[in-house]
Amino acid sequence: MSTPTHDQFLNIRGERSTTPQYTVQPDLRSSTLRIAPTTTDKDWMGVMSLVLSITSLFIGVNAIGGVIFGHMSVKAVKRGEASNLKAARAGLVMGYIVLGFGFVGFVLLFLLIALIKAMVEGVTY
Repeated sequence: MSTPTHDQFLNIRGERSTTPQYTVQPDLRSSTLRIAPTTTDKDWMGVMSLVLSITSLFIGVNAIGGVIFGHMSVKAVKRGEASNLKAARAGLVMGYIVLGFGFVGFVLLFLLIALIKAMVEGVTY
């Protein structure tokens, strides 16, 4: 096989052609490639969110801290300052679940108190 002249091109199978064969190149400008962060200075926020949310199962007030640190950690991941998005989201989900159960518990507690008060006073509804 001889080398092609300036007006001849080789196609993908090695055959000579007079038209150049082009391959499709990926458009890197429109891709959603994410570069791993170079620093993980704020990874502690995701871990703190998860720890506070887990301990909020026993001490309910910690859920507020778990939600706050979870939101801060998700923002740090989006800025590239942290890399533990799963821990941050897990802390957020658990924190919101505990807050939701706490809210429902308070509503049920107030309804129970109102019902007991009505029964003691003899009021019928």
